Amino acid sequence: MAASLQASVDSLQSSLQTLDSSISTLDSAVSDFPRLCKVLQTTRHFELLPEPTLREAQQSLLDEITPSIAHLLSLASNHVEKLSRREQALKAKCELQEGRLHSNDSRQASSRGVGAMRDRQRQDAGSAVAKAAEYRRLVQKKERLKYTVERLELQSQQRERQLRKNFVANTTSTEYIAWSKTDSEAAGYMRPCGNAYKENSPPLFPRKSASGGPDNQGSMPFDHYRTDLRETATCKRQTGVYADLGRLLRWSTKTADFICPGKRPHP
Repeated sequence: MAASLQASVDSLQSSLQTLDSSISTLDSAVSDFPRLCKVLQTTRHFELLPEPTLREAQQSLLDEITPSIAHLLSLASNHVEKLSRREQALKAKCELQEGRLHSNDSRQASSRGVGAMRDRQRQDAGSAVAKAAEYRRLVQKKERLKYTVERLELQSQQRERQLRKNFVANTTSTEYIAWSKTDSEAAGYMRPCGNAYKENSPPLFPRKSASGGPDNQGSMPFDHYRTDLRETATCKRQTGVYADLGRLLRWSTKTADFICPGKRPHP
């Protein structure tokens, strides 16, 4: 009896093992079912309806939206008309502004022209002022130069006068006879010149020959050429010498008495 029970126990254990393996196999088989459910799940995008139902829905939708569409169309037409009127007003305003801008440009151009003319006038005035200043400067310079020339001429005359006075002061010979053109200064001298004077007296202003050297022809101690100086006529045919401002002139006289100063000597 124990042997039969042992066989039953063994059979039961094998059945349990088979059941366990079946359960494990079933678990492994159904473990992927949730994913398969999601994968195999379908979505119905279209639903088939009968035609009368569809027509009723269309008519109801049309009856619902027609008044709204008409109202919106009237509003849109009114707004379009308002925009068209505003467009016309803006065009008129734009034309007006263009006219104003054109007039402003013309005014600015004229004002620029006037400003340029004024600038040119200012420049001309400035150049005229500069020319006037330059003219005044030149006139002042001319006056200064004129004054300088007059001063130099006066100094030259004073030096000549001083030289003549020194010549008179240094003269000791009694043969000189002095006379004056202005009765205030000794302007000329005269003395007889004999042969002894001609031979012994050195020439004050020797005459130069054509070769450039002194000319001693005729033992003339003084220049014999004519000048614009005054002369004194005498008589008795004595040889005399006339001097004025340091220049000497030789001439022939007839007498030792002075007559008529300023005339030419007699031959």
